[in-house]
Amino acid sequence: MRQIKLYAKGSRYRYKRYNKKSPSIERPNLLNQVFQTDQRNKTWVGDITYIPTQKGTLYLAVFVDMYSRKVIGWSMSTRMKDSLVIDAFLQGYKKGTYEKRINYSYRPRVSVYKQ
Repeated sequence: MRQIKLYAKGSRYRYKRYNKKSPSIERPNLLNQVFQTDQRNKTWVGDITYIPTQKGTLYLAVFVDMYSRKVIGWSMSTRMKDSLVIDAFLQGYKKGTYEKRINYSYRPRVSVYKQ
């Protein structure tokens, strides 16, 4: 390649641009790594994970009751928006398995902004 003066052209690296106007606010850790409760529906925890597929990436939000260790609500979407988490929470809330007291601690690893 050098003899005939051919050079490889590399692709340009594209930096991810994040929304710098509204920084994420770190929420206090209400659980303090204590995942045992004395009654059901006293503490719910949630998480978001991604599932790679052949047609793209799916995002899954899940809420689990820490007493029974059962899934209370879940939601899946192709885009990671705040509505994904809200839908999963409302699915568990609408089941009627809640009491008047719900401790909700959501400390995202990824920033979630309001629409």
